[in-house]
Amino acid sequence: MSFHSFVRGAARCAFVTTLGVQFSLAGMQAGAAQENSSHGRHVTIVNPYAAGGLGYELAQTIGDRLKKLYDMSVVVEARPGGNTIPGTMSVVKSKPDGHALLINSVSVFAIAGSIYKKPPYDPAVDLVPVAFVASAPMVLVVHSELPVKSLADLAKLAAATPGGLSYASIGAGSAIHLSSESLKRQLRIDATHVPFGGPPAAVTAVAGGHVAFMLIDVMNALPLTEAGKVRPIAVTNRTSAERLQNLPTFAETGLRGFDFDIRMALVAPAQTPAEIVARLNSQIRAATSEAAVHARFYKRGVQVTDTAGPQEIAKVYADDLVRWQRLVKDANLDGSQ
Repeated sequence: MSFHSFVRGAARCAFVTTLGVQFSLAGMQAGAAQENSSHGRHVTIVNPYAAGGLGYELAQTIGDRLKKLYDMSVVVEARPGGNTIPGTMSVVKSKPDGHALLINSVSVFAIAGSIYKKPPYDPAVDLVPVAFVASAPMVLVVHSELPVKSLADLAKLAAATPGGLSYASIGAGSAIHLSSESLKRQLRIDATHVPFGGPPAAVTAVAGGHVAFMLIDVMNALPLTEAGKVRPIAVTNRTSAERLQNLPTFAETGLRGFDFDIRMALVAPAQTPAEIVARLNSQIRAATSEAAVHARFYKRGVQVTDTAGPQEIAKVYADDLVRWQRLVKDANLDGSQ
């Protein structure tokens, strides 16, 4: 089973029905696979993001819990850069035996097929989803010394600034880049895109006044918002943004449909046997179900998911495919890379 089951087909109900049947069969086979001690004892989780980001923190935490619960050898391998392509390709080319996993944002896979003229991989063919592990709202932050306390203030400042403002992202074609372009269009402002190597570097640039604003996941924003280095303006949702409960959502400020949360998943190479996928799904859900794990990330604005079955995963991918392909087109970035 591959991403084809999730993102291709005539209707979403076809995704759900097919996946439900396939994962049910895989679940029936999982018990036999668990009895084979040669499978799943060593797992490498490839993190294609810079250290300190959401992907890194999730991979480390899940790896630690798998070690404790199943006596597994888990290594988190950092392969940052290249808009996650080098890290992704290392897993695409791995043997489909359950020993190599990739942690990545769902949006990356949804965007890949639209933004590249010659995509190095096809998520619908080359990868298979294993587990949807977490989601985090995005927050708009600005440099603390700017006279901006609302979206209206940002629009006013941009209009009064010759050449417009600048904003940070973690790379051209990233979810942050595309959602920022959407924000520009809705606010009708001019702003120059300045890409950085990862969330920590990008938000630090905002704190230093090198760029005016950015959209970023709450986890990476909180340390600098609480230190007074950046000012939060609006958040995509307050579901897990416990420490930003007084902040308005974009919807409350008048921007409807601006709910670009960061959704993280673990995937494996295509052709990974269904029984191995089912076993890994079960193990990862057990690792993320512990109250301590939920509490640790919830305090940092991240909602860890341990109940997502095949139908829920199918819906996430199908929804994000439509959403991000639309944003790529609206930003005139089709085949731009």
